Amino acid sequence: RDRIVQIPGHVECELLNPADHQRLGLWKFDTKKTRDAWVKTLGSFGYRFELPWQTPPQVSDLELRVRLHAANGSQFETSTPIHVTLPTSSLGADRPMP
Repeated sequence: RDRIVQIPGHVECELLNPADHQRLGLWKFDTKKTRDAWVKTLGSFGYRFELPWQTPPQVSDLELRVRLHAANGSQFETSTPIHVTLPTSSLGADRPMP
């Protein structure tokens, strides 16, 4: 229902290249880590997870899927497109030679 709720359970975050469905990362958070990831600030609240690169992407447009496996057996899943800025070479290899 597009509402953020805090319920006990564990979370899986999966990063995909939507063009070929290649998995670039899978992060799993147990119930304690999920509970500890709950953040409440002035005007906002929700889960906050840090997802360090497991496989650096080669494309800018990715898909993030998040699954919550609730302690009562319910499962919730959502996905969203994300756009990342790819790093450029510091050696200038990405620029044509004069």
